[in-house]
Amino acid sequence: MVNNAQHELVAKAHVAMQQMFAAHDGKLSGRIMTIHAERCASMGRDMGARQGLNVDALMIAGYLHDVGRTINDDESHTLEGAKIVELFFQEHNVHDATLKDIIIDCTLNHGSKAKPMTQEGKLMQFIDKAALIDVSVISVLIEEFSKSMPLQKAREKAKQKLESRYRKIGDNRDTVQRSYEECLSLFAEKI
Repeated sequence: MVNNAQHELVAKAHVAMQQMFAAHDGKLSGRIMTIHAERCASMGRDMGARQGLNVDALMIAGYLHDVGRTINDDESHTLEGAKIVELFFQEHNVHDATLKDIIIDCTLNHGSKAKPMTQEGKLMQFIDKAALIDVSVISVLIEEFSKSMPLQKAREKAKQKLESRYRKIGDNRDTVQRSYEECLSLFAEKI
């Protein structure tokens, strides 16, 4: 059964995320955060559907899980994000306790050291890392790093970030292998 209210909420979460990240100027730019959130929502939709999970909740969480970074760019961004998500629920009259619990779990517990309570939260924890292994994200990193350093140094720094993220994936590297190889092709190009 299709839940139109949840589908509409997915679209509203997408718009809210775009608005919040439009002016963001933290460690990661609003542009990177937007790409990352959209990738998380897309991966949540695809992987969640294969696993029989709440796809709408995963998409909403994908869009909103990092909005706390607009307040605080460190690990406490998850707490700030949960507060923003609660305000989002209030603004849009969301009363579905299960949906809210899943999205809050994904928002609070997407970090590496966190302990998600829901299956969706556990999946979002993986997706958060995997979605950073993306050609668009790495391309923007190179572009942004090159504003403050020579292009070759910017490419080296972006490659280090990519490799670090890939190592954090651990045993699930097969899920992101193709994306990782696409990213590596950026560094094979001559300047």
